[in-house]
Amino acid sequence: MIAVVVVTHNSAAVLPRFIGALEVGQSTSLIRVIRVDNGSSDQLELLSQTIPVTNIWQSNSGFGAGCNRGWRDAQDCEFVVFVNPDAYISADNVMLLARTLDENPSIGVVAPYISDSDSLSKMMGPPWRTRRYPVGQPLSTPHLIRAACMSGSCFAIRTDTLKAMGGFDERFFMYCEENDLFKRVQDSGHIVAVDTSIVVEHEGEAGSVAKGFNRSLQREISKKIFYRKHYSLIEYIVMRGIGKIRACKSSREKRSK
Repeated sequence: MIAVVVVTHNSAAVLPRFIGALEVGQSTSLIRVIRVDNGSSDQLELLSQTIPVTNIWQSNSGFGAGCNRGWRDAQDCEFVVFVNPDAYISADNVMLLARTLDENPSIGVVAPYISDSDSLSKMMGPPWRTRRYPVGQPLSTPHLIRAACMSGSCFAIRTDTLKAMGGFDERFFMYCEENDLFKRVQDSGHIVAVDTSIVVEHEGEAGSVAKGFNRSLQREISKKIFYRKHYSLIEYIVMRGIGKIRACKSSREKRSK
């Protein structure tokens, strides 16, 4: 059995399409869905005619905390696929992600292909510290490619790996929690991979409506936590400065055109 964990927050607009995509294919009997709702005001129950669905309601303690609540409710499942409510994957493709893990013991995490930026980005951190995390190398088959950091919108992982990693670090309220998990998986000696034969559409931030939530500020807070955990505060300050310089350069180039 494969658990599909989806964490929602005011995601009513996309949930019908999310569950409709999952219900496509011959593998619906192999999956169960655990929906963890983080304090939505819409309180919409997720239902399916063909797939068992567990709805869990809790206060909004963050995305990573929601993911942890979900997979810990499914420890009878060998594999867990985390999917954002605005990422649309069929039951058959869920099964294929789990099969990739089953057939490749060296792979700790596998994700479908979404886009180059979502699927094949470099490890987060200063380049002098991240060269050990290569990106783009073909693995056992042509459609399996080594990744480093990926979008957390859709990926599969073994339940045993989650247990070994201690799940998500709940200090990350939003953003960087997947980067932290992927880094820890790679540091444990396993590979993070993208299966380019499986393509998933991700709308991006369409599945959560949070009035007054400052995404930019939260992203910087999470980056700081990540750097303090894995690198240093000085490296965080240096990389933030480099980012500002690049942003200014890009802005000047756009104005000059």
